[in-house]
Amino acid sequence: MSELYISTSMGEYAVAAVMGSRRSFYHTEAGVRDLNGFFECFAKLKEEFPIQTLRKIFVEIGPGSFTGVRIGVTFARMLAQQLRIPLVPLRSVDIAAAGSGAAGEVASALLDTGNGFIYGAVYRQNRFAEEVYAVKISEWLDYVLSLGGKLCLCGRVSPGDAQILKNKNLKLIKLEASDIMENMIMLSTGAESAPAVPYGEVTPVYISRKQAEEKWQEKLEDEMVKISELVAKKEGVEDEITKLEKIKTEKEKEIEDINVLSAKTHSVRRELASSMDELSILNAKRTAYSESISAKEKKINDYEKKLGDIKSRSRDCERELVLRQAKYEKIKNLPPAIPREVELFIQRRDELKDEVESLKKEKDNYSREIDSLANSRFEEVFERIKKEEKMLDELSSKRRRKEAEIRQLEEGIREIGQKRAAAEKESEEEAKAPQEILSVAAGEGKEQLPEEKPEEPVMVEDAADETAEEIMDVKPGRVDDVRSAEEESRGNKAQQPAAGEDTVVREEKIVTEPLKKVAIENLDYMVRPFRIKDLPDVMRIEEASFERPWRRQMFKEELAIPVSKLYTLYGRWNRRDKLSLMAYSVFWVVSGKAHIINFAVESAARNKGVGGCFLYEILKKASAMGCKSAYLEVRVSAKFAHRMLEKAEFSKTAERKDYFGYPKEDAFIYERKL
Repeated sequence: MSELYISTSMGEYAVAAVMGSRRSFYHTEAGVRDLNGFFECFAKLKEEFPIQTLRKIFVEIGPGSFTGVRIGVTFARMLAQQLRIPLVPLRSVDIAAAGSGAAGEVASALLDTGNGFIYGAVYRQNRFAEEVYAVKISEWLDYVLSLGGKLCLCGRVSPGDAQILKNKNLKLIKLEASDIMENMIMLSTGAESAPAVPYGEVTPVYISRKQAEEKWQEKLEDEMVKISELVAKKEGVEDEITKLEKIKTEKEKEIEDINVLSAKTHSVRRELASSMDELSILNAKRTAYSESISAKEKKINDYEKKLGDIKSRSRDCERELVLRQAKYEKIKNLPPAIPREVELFIQRRDELKDEVESLKKEKDNYSREIDSLANSRFEEVFERIKKEEKMLDELSSKRRRKEAEIRQLEEGIREIGQKRAAAEKESEEEAKAPQEILSVAAGEGKEQLPEEKPEEPVMVEDAADETAEEIMDVKPGRVDDVRSAEEESRGNKAQQPAAGEDTVVREEKIVTEPLKKVAIENLDYMVRPFRIKDLPDVMRIEEASFERPWRRQMFKEELAIPVSKLYTLYGRWNRRDKLSLMAYSVFWVVSGKAHIINFAVESAARNKGVGGCFLYEILKKASAMGCKSAYLEVRVSAKFAHRMLEKAEFSKTAERKDYFGYPKEDAFIYERKL
């Protein structure tokens, strides 16, 4: 099977066909827009690749030549409708920038409008641009040069604009007809290729001069607001840095004072250590004196004991002397030998008295020596030690207070540094982040979707509450096969067959009973329209739920389709955590019917009734939009989805053979009245 590529908006008309490694390419003369030449090229191509072999058509939808875009889009739509094959639109700026811009480069597509302006778009890190501007080339160059980094320019410009680029020493990668076709083939096979859409919705992209001026003015105003915010943040950070430097100077002075006190403390400690050494020596001497005194006191006690013995002996001698005197009176007349013995006793008594007196004097001398030692040097040393210890305690307390203040200041400085780094990082991210686009301009007069206000959170606390009806035990599991024919065509699946072709109609009565609200205990939730900032969480659930998930660009394009409605469910359990995204859904409102084309529930919230509750909410919204019924296609093997839809009172109305692809499988069509 082959693929057809059509380009008519960048100058000459060109067509190409690809089948595996085989390619064929034809175009009119460079810069010549010749309709007859276009059909001649297609006729030559058809001889090599019969139209019956075509399986998909890729067409360039602009912006570019008004007439050329209309010719290419009209021809592609008619051919795709005749052959009943998918039609994929590609923007001219995306084609021009495909393959350009290496890692770290900023790519800019430039296309001549023919009226003094150029179409411009910016691409970062090989991502598709979400906005196209029509401005003068001098203003556009000022903008892209202000983005910083290495710049890569590609596309086609007028001779005058080429001279401006030459004067600024900027190189332009000029696209030839063959380059355009190669880039279209690259986009069709790359991960970011555009999805196929219904024939009637492939429309040319026109940008009027008034639209371009208004859009560019809004872009400049947004850039000025961002610059003003960054300048204000920078001034605030500089003021804070000045204050911190002043505080730092003051604290450094205090630190110097603390260092001086520390030096004094070290000096006092050295003196104290010297005093302690001296005190140790004195204690040693005191211990020696105490031991000497103890020895002398022991000796004195021995002397006193000996003196007591001597006194006792003296008293005994005195008594004996009295007795002997009495006897002496009796023995005066006795011979001289007896009085001589008495004299000896008296002499011994006197000697003992003298010895006792000498011992008393020695004891008194020792006592006086001990008292003088205790009351002189030791008192002086102890008083000095007490004073020095008191001074040391005061210095230590003051130092601890200063160190605590220093730690507090260092923590404050670290916090300020972290705030400053966070502010700089936030400023860089805001300067580099691409602008999120919520709508795509599709020509004058195109209807715009009204902005819906987010609903208030629905608080479900108890099954008996007035706002909660009977709780249904809905456990949808993975509703990962609830897809529409539109989603399957975007995933390169088989096209939906016409009525009567491989479609088995089941004669089952469609339920007409009113919707029954599904309530879940301990779940607080709110349902609100899809927003661009929800896209990361939606993509996480999408990629975890499906084997062939949608790409980011598909969700962004759904936002620009008037009939497409996107909703998300945010919830939390038992009011413990903040609200988080649990489910999302995409459905189309066409001819009074709601066609559900995408429906998924986060894995952590499955088998808890969240899917049934969310299905009730989106059906209620579809009914409020005027829908009389709702339907969707489900894989035959998706048992959990069948169970959830049956609990929601959907009826199985038809069966389509080989409806799904990758893997190939039949589909059941479920429908119910609203």
